[in-house]
Amino acid sequence: MDLQHGVYFALGALVLVSGLVKCQTCSNGLCRKRDITRLGEEITEVKNEISRFSGEMSKVLDQLVQMDTRLNNIAAMFESTTNVLKKGSAVFESTTDVPKTGSAKYGEASVSAGITCLDIQKKRLPEKLPSGLYWVTLGNRKAQQLYCDMDTDDGGWSLVWTYTFTNYANFNSDSNAVTPRPSWDDTGYTKANTPASTSPPLSETQLGALEFAKWKQIGREFMIKSNINQWIACTPNIGSFVDWENGSLNCRVVKVVATKCTDVVPTRISFWRPKGPVLRASDVFYFFDTNKGSNWPAHDPCGVYGENHINDVANPRGNVFIR
Repeated sequence: MDLQHGVYFALGALVLVSGLVKCQTCSNGLCRKRDITRLGEEITEVKNEISRFSGEMSKVLDQLVQMDTRLNNIAAMFESTTNVLKKGSAVFESTTDVPKTGSAKYGEASVSAGITCLDIQKKRLPEKLPSGLYWVTLGNRKAQQLYCDMDTDDGGWSLVWTYTFTNYANFNSDSNAVTPRPSWDDTGYTKANTPASTSPPLSETQLGALEFAKWKQIGREFMIKSNINQWIACTPNIGSFVDWENGSLNCRVVKVVATKCTDVVPTRISFWRPKGPVLRASDVFYFFDTNKGSNWPAHDPCGVYGENHINDVANPRGNVFIR
């Protein structure tokens, strides 16, 4: 307000001086009166201009305040977006195991997936890797997680199937079978009637099976672990589990679980269509019976198709690994 009064005063003085200069040749009172009137009018006009200017300045200030508010809103929006991105990044890291540094070790994230469990084990020597979940491609574009046994029989095993029994308490009953079964229906197992699975188990206790067609993408050697029978591992000779070929195998005991027949192993594989594959010598060691209407799924350490398995086990199961 003081500045405005100062401007008024200066302008008024300027006009007054101008008027006085003009009135040097006009000495009568009429001239002075006319000049004073004109001076007042000019001062009023100047005041009006200043008032209009002040109004325009007020509008500009209002616009600046509005712009400041918009900028604050935009900044808040960017901050919110940044928080969302951070949360999304955290979710991505938790679901893919990608470290924040982006330096995921081989097999520990989808972006650094190995081919198989054995491939990861070999590529990361001389590290001693723990058993657990690893990312693999199996030679395909899309990576997925599989459980890897990195300890048993030198490790490098990929878990492809975990099963239990439909009637463990009455083991030799026709209603007993292994469940779930792998998706091997296209091999002629039309009488299999336990549920088929294509979801790989992510632990040795989680039931499920990797798509059967992918087993051969891992390897040809297989291992069977069970909490009611001996653990055995077999390499193909003429017979092959993953290629569905009848014939001889070279098998060994990996771990003794049952008390009976601790050093006996199967020597061949055959396929009892339409029920399931069989590991045998003179008779049956393992029969993966997938039909609940006939036969029963022998897990006999002595290989005589008898009930020599361990009884009264909580959560009885079997695991099939490929290497």
